[in-house]
Amino acid sequence: MPRDEGGQSIFPVAPIVQQCFLAKERPASKQDDAMNRRSFLAAAAYTALASKGLAKGPLPQVTEPDVKTPGRSLEEFRRTRMSDTDLLHEATSSGEKNLFIPSRLYRLESTIELLSGVTLSGNGDTSCLRLELSSGEPAIPLIVAKQGESQISLLNFLIDGNGAQLSNPRGDQFAVVSGSAVIVSASDSLVQNLAVKDAWDNGIVILHSKNGRGQPGQPSDVRLLFNRTENCGVGFHDPGGPGQIGSGANNGSGARCMIVGHHDRGSRGAVTVDDGGGASGFALGCISIENAGDARVGAGNPTPASQGTGTAFYSGNPDWSFDTCKAYFPRKHGFWLAAAGGMQARGCEVIGAQEHGFYLSGPNHNLSNCRAKNVSQKRDNTYSSYFVEAPFGNAEGIVLNNCVSEFDPAVEKKPKFGYEELSFKGFHPSATLTGGSFNGKTAGISPLQGSTSLNMVAANDEMIFDMPKTTGKARGSLFRDDNGFLRVR
Repeated sequence: MPRDEGGQSIFPVAPIVQQCFLAKERPASKQDDAMNRRSFLAAAAYTALASKGLAKGPLPQVTEPDVKTPGRSLEEFRRTRMSDTDLLHEATSSGEKNLFIPSRLYRLESTIELLSGVTLSGNGDTSCLRLELSSGEPAIPLIVAKQGESQISLLNFLIDGNGAQLSNPRGDQFAVVSGSAVIVSASDSLVQNLAVKDAWDNGIVILHSKNGRGQPGQPSDVRLLFNRTENCGVGFHDPGGPGQIGSGANNGSGARCMIVGHHDRGSRGAVTVDDGGGASGFALGCISIENAGDARVGAGNPTPASQGTGTAFYSGNPDWSFDTCKAYFPRKHGFWLAAAGGMQARGCEVIGAQEHGFYLSGPNHNLSNCRAKNVSQKRDNTYSSYFVEAPFGNAEGIVLNNCVSEFDPAVEKKPKFGYEELSFKGFHPSATLTGGSFNGKTAGISPLQGSTSLNMVAANDEMIFDMPKTTGKARGSLFRDDNGFLRVR
């Protein structure tokens, strides 16, 4: 670690984070090194929460779940002619706290509910729990960390939601989340190194109640670490519903939660946060690859992705941030910040989005050091790298600091603007752009409406902006002619 002449670290980091760096400088065993990495992530997470006033008390100590030995094998509970479902119910209700899933496939026909203090671990993807219901049956979760319980751990196994042939879960419109593969309703729980695929709704969801109703801000302090999801959200909600919206990981109502190192491929969203459920915390270092839109055509869905978000990272709650998360080739937007204020995206990146790179539809959002490249792949010169809209009220107080819009000249479809604003029904955006560069096919930025740019010059209705390098011009001017059309000189 770089130090000044007095031997002090020159990095302006919190002391507890610095201690984690220093701990890694001494020779350590693999186990020690793993613990140091987790300590650093916990410290970084705690610092991020503290900066938003969400952390309480001292930094929690990072400890490994007691899985140094495999635990008691599920097969020790098996009796003659016992089904896999009965076996799981027998083992998880036995009072044994450390259960191990051996390398085999377990076929389940009902939900397994876990109680406080239980650790369920496996041997990677060779330890598999698969939901096996008849075609057309209502979707159900495979595992529920039960409401009112705490300190439940799910570690290192595969869950196959097998949800494509299932129907909408029973109940009202709030019950659709009960088609998720894993529901965490127990506070201070850990889900780590889990793989989930083909869930009807979400792969993993943090939610107070498995039926979709519950208390905002509960459960609390749930950690989703280094999990993988694939093709989640395959279920079609009832006609008139929101379409396919299931994500790899979703925070529905949990307070002070963290989603770290999540990797999703092909789900309808990668990491999302529900509207109005009291969710708070952050996503750190997550990756989305080719997330899908709504695949159904007809019955109110005339084209693919006409419903559902189709967005890799979404939040409808203000007390949430995305840090160094990356979206590659999303079906619609890379990021959608929809809450009424306060969300942050730092060091995030979008490459190859079909529509906008970053879509902001609420006030007081703050983007810093973000990058959008080769967006608007659905249609050339139509969507923008950064798009601010005011559909429900004035989108004021938005800040973009050192953000970048890029496109490869060799790519056929290019973004319309690097930065664009749109008023709607009398509501107007208002933003401050500082530093960075905004490159688009038509222009770097659209005419600003009540916004300011500290690295571009605006005079009346004429805007000077950075031109794409391929034009051979360093700067250009965008103006309105006598008929109100935008022109470039």
